[in-house]
Formats: sequence, C-alpha cells, structure tokens
Amino acid sequence: MGDTDATKFFICSNYFSEDDSCTCLDEYSNFSTSRCRCGSTMSTMVSVSEEDQVGEEIGNSADGVFVKCRSSFIVTDDLKVSVNSIGVIMNVLNDLGYLGFSDLQESLLDVGLEEVLTLLGCFFTSETPLTCAFLKKHCMTRNLKMLSAHVQNTVEPCSVFSVKVFVRKFDKEILYAECNADFIDYLLGFLISPLELKMQTNISDLEEHQISISGAELISILRASLVSSSALTNGLSNLLMKKPKEET
Repeated sequence: MGDTDATKFFICSNYFSEDDSCTCLDEYSNFSTSRCRCGSTMSTMVSVSEEDQVGEEIGNSADGVFVKCRSSFIVTDDLKVSVNSIGVIMNVLNDLGYLGFSDLQESLLDVGLEEVLTLLGCFFTSETPLTCAFLKKHCMTRNLKMLSAHVQNTVEPCSVFSVKVFVRKFDKEILYAECNADFIDYLLGFLISPLELKMQTNISDLEEHQISISGAELISILRASLVSSSALTNGLSNLLMKKPKEET
C-alpha cells in the first residue's frame, strides 16, 4: 500500500436533476471545486471500481454517466501528449481563446495503417498534423506513399483504433484528440524510419544504452528541457560516458 490517496471522481451536483433544461457536462472531474458549464460545482462524488476505471464506460446508455479510461491521453493538434483530464482540456481551450465547448464539433474516426502513415508525414510538414492528416489529406507527401507500399502487408487488418477528435466548427481544425495507450504505442512504433531520415542517421550508427535514472537525473532532464532542444542528451550526458573496451 502506498501513501497516495485514492483517485476521486466528481460529477455536477445537478446532473441527476429532472429539469429538462439542464446542460450539465457528461464528464467527470477529479476535483470537487471544478465547475460544470451549467455553473454549479462538480461536487457529487461517484464511486468507481478499479475495473470500471480501466474500462470504457460507467452506467448505461440511458444515463450516459461515464469516466474516461485511465490509460487514455489528450493529443493536441501539434501532437503534444498529456494525460486525459478535464483540466487539460480546459487549458487547451483557454490558450486558444475559447470559453467552453460550444464552438467544438465531435467526430469519431477509425485510424488504421494508412491514417498513421499519413499522420507521420504531416508531422514533418505541418504545424497542425492532426488537422492535416484527418481533414486535409492532400498534404500527404510522396515519400510517405512509398513507405506505405513496403509495410502495408505486414500489418494485421484488425489494427484499427477508434480515436475521438474535437473539431473547431468554422474552419474544421482539430483542437485535440482522445485516444488510448495502444494508439500511442502503435504510432510511436512507426517513428524509427522517419526519425532516421529526419536525423540523417543510419541504424548501424546507433547503439543501445541501458541506464538507471534516479530523481537527480529527472531534475537534470527538466533543467535541460528549459534551455536546450536536446534535453535527454544534455540531461543524461553523465550516464552516456563511453566505457573503454575490454582487451581480449
């Protein structure tokens, strides 16, 4: 057992109201001080079992009460990844000048190999790769199509993920996407070839290091990230010292 308090889940205090004009969010918060869009605090705590916390939905289709999977993530249009939470969503909206969800449109996308490869191509050519990949497919590069032909037969047909994206209505730009950990792993699994081209590094020039990272190294990485674009290299430089080869 650890010292960390169990995660708590709160919904709007007016959620179960019989008032038909109620506009409460169908979402939870981990903080009882959060405010629903109806103006009331989300102070009603709901009990969530560990099984439900890693599942897809709480309640039935009629009441619509649900909790997002604890392993899901928020991916913004510039592919910044963070843990899924209502606080992160609101921060993204506030940074873009929005006061709520009224200007957003929800779309459900099926993401397979073709979409992943398109997204990788847009990652290196666009500042808004999600919008580019899923709503403006003409930005796909020629090199990406060549890569698709090589790997198409190696992926199982069932490798399709359901990704929820929130789209700004007036210009159809994707604000962020909600996905699970499998999609992140699947996406990052394709990065080795594009990164090799981007960094102009041959696979034979790479070597693998197994290192142990403590709190001191984590602080070093954090400091390096504030002043350098090579935070891992600078933050872990003391652990990457070359060992002299043993004579045989």
